[in-house]
Amino acid sequence: MKVGNTTARGGNAGFALIEAIAAVVLLGVILSSLAIITSQWLPAWRKTYDRAQRSEALAIALDRVADDIAAAQFVRAGGDSRSVMFEGSERAVVLVRSAIGPNAERGLETVRIGEATDRRGAIVARSRVAFVPGAMEVDPDAGGVALVRHPYWLSFSFAGDDLVWRPVWQNEENLPAAVQVVVRDRSGRQSLVRVVSVHAQRPPPENCGENGCRPDQISDASQADGEPLTREQITAGLSR
Repeated sequence: MKVGNTTARGGNAGFALIEAIAAVVLLGVILSSLAIITSQWLPAWRKTYDRAQRSEALAIALDRVADDIAAAQFVRAGGDSRSVMFEGSERAVVLVRSAIGPNAERGLETVRIGEATDRRGAIVARSRVAFVPGAMEVDPDAGGVALVRHPYWLSFSFAGDDLVWRPVWQNEENLPAAVQVVVRDRSGRQSLVRVVSVHAQRPPPENCGENGCRPDQISDASQADGEPLTREQITAGLSR
């Protein structure tokens, strides 16, 4: 009896060959299904992740551009000219602002934000040089910081106190009241839009002479006049 019971228990232990083959086949089906699901899900996840990364990078670049435009200082070209040192077109903006950055010296700098090129192709770059009265030339390819890369690019439009948008702002006696910055893709479609109010539109006449403000008067001038546009004014201007 003892021997028979032992033999019976030993015969029921483990898997039969057919059961083992069935388990292997089932495992293969499960792994194949997981591979198919993963191959379909990963590209979609990667595409969504890349889109989120691009959107974040574009938003950061737009914030950088908005900070520069809002900080534009009122500086006349000098001489017999009454025009302010601010040049804007659909593809680039050149302005004068207070120098910023860890290695920047105290004073003013001329900043250009617009199309340029580097080793990787077309970009929108922020380039800057030390301020020189009356000089607006900034080499876009000399030490510029890439803000936006192809296939994205920026377009600008400008509005005065009348809040009528125009594609060019040059040889004007005042800074624009607002600048609209639009991020566009390869097809020209709008991706992001930002309307920036320029803080210093014009200097108070009691602080500046006929030829405009000196650099040491600019901070006082920008505080005393040229209030930023309100949100209601900007909204009203965009709806025209």
